[in-house]
Amino acid sequence: MPPPHNGVALADKVNTLIGEWGIEKNLFSITLDNATANDSFVEKLKTKLNFRGLLLMNGRFFHVRCCAHILNLIVQDGLKAIDPSVIKVRDCIKYIKGSSARKERFLECVAQVGLRGSRRGLRQDVPTRWNSTYLMLDSALYYRRALMNLGLSDKDFKLCPVADEWAKIEKITKFLGYFYEVTCLFSGTKYPTSHLFFPKVFIVQHSIQEAMRDHDSFMRRMGMEMNLKFEKYWSDYSLILGIAVVMDPRFKMQFVEWAYDKLYGPDSSQLEVFNDTLSSLFDAYVEKSFDPNDSNYSIDEGSSQAQGDHSLLEAFDNAYKIGSSSSMKTELSKYLDEVRLERKQELDVLSWWKMEQIRYPILFHLARDVLTIPISTVASESAFSIGGRVLDQYRSSLLPDTVQALLCTRDWIFGNKDVFDLTLQDRSGEGESRN
Repeated sequence: MPPPHNGVALADKVNTLIGEWGIEKNLFSITLDNATANDSFVEKLKTKLNFRGLLLMNGRFFHVRCCAHILNLIVQDGLKAIDPSVIKVRDCIKYIKGSSARKERFLECVAQVGLRGSRRGLRQDVPTRWNSTYLMLDSALYYRRALMNLGLSDKDFKLCPVADEWAKIEKITKFLGYFYEVTCLFSGTKYPTSHLFFPKVFIVQHSIQEAMRDHDSFMRRMGMEMNLKFEKYWSDYSLILGIAVVMDPRFKMQFVEWAYDKLYGPDSSQLEVFNDTLSSLFDAYVEKSFDPNDSNYSIDEGSSQAQGDHSLLEAFDNAYKIGSSSSMKTELSKYLDEVRLERKQELDVLSWWKMEQIRYPILFHLARDVLTIPISTVASESAFSIGGRVLDQYRSSLLPDTVQALLCTRDWIFGNKDVFDLTLQDRSGEGESRN
């Protein structure tokens, strides 16, 4: 897309593409990062779509912010208050990777402590990427004894952390490890992610609060920095992503009630707002199910009967629709009242709803739309960055079909591996090569 890349130009371009692709009636949400133009873009696009009545509830849930991006901002702020012991580890690895002789000496130390044959590398981080810092610390802990052994055998290696510093590094690595795990989970492409948001972010908030109460000052500093950013973006939990966890039969409404009780106390106004939002969204789907122009819902009616109905009887149809809103409400109630599944049970949520669509014909459509909201833009960003590596300056004349074949082949080969994890490894490798 040629410049300018402001909100107006983006809205016009996307609106045109939506029409060309014929998907304007199938839009529920759009996931974006925090780029400056995105807020303006999404408001203008929403206005255009609402003008044609294409968004449910006037696009109340249309804009979803990339959760992986926000999590990255939270951790980056925490690392501003990083302990000097982390910098010491970084300098250690730079020293070892500084010459081939030092690498050989380190490998000898690795063999002496019984780690010969390990395929794990000693990673060097890129300070602007917190995930690479976590991977660096994790690898340093794995080779801790080898590093300490190198400190004893190499008189020039004076950077090795002492016992107290290793304890701090271990604590920081454990703390960052959960954020790394959640980021990878949010960035998955082979499973729905929207229902993961509420429970994972709830635990993230709990971890930050625990860090703020920690007896170590370096953990308290990290926790306080992270909490400021958390409050900026996630002080109010996303209602639509909260509804997504209700659509997971392992959690249902019980988890939301339990979490809101922990966060805001019993009988909070926030929980009342959540209940009202869930009911309003379900009502919107009930109303949508009776829209004859909506191809997503099929209501079988005999053609002869439809042709023979007198227009006067339409008043009866409108007044007493098959399964009024109040009776349809029991569909939501029935789902919520049934015993939830075991939380630890492995479950393909979308497949579960597909099997249950006969029992919950309206709720099925709600669950399908909400559970398929992507909560991260990492997958699409990775596709562009991978495409840039395929179509580089040395292969700039490849035909579009060839580029597509290369990208599809890569996806098929690495289909069982997470795209985000592969991207992290690629970036870590780039960081090591640059250093």
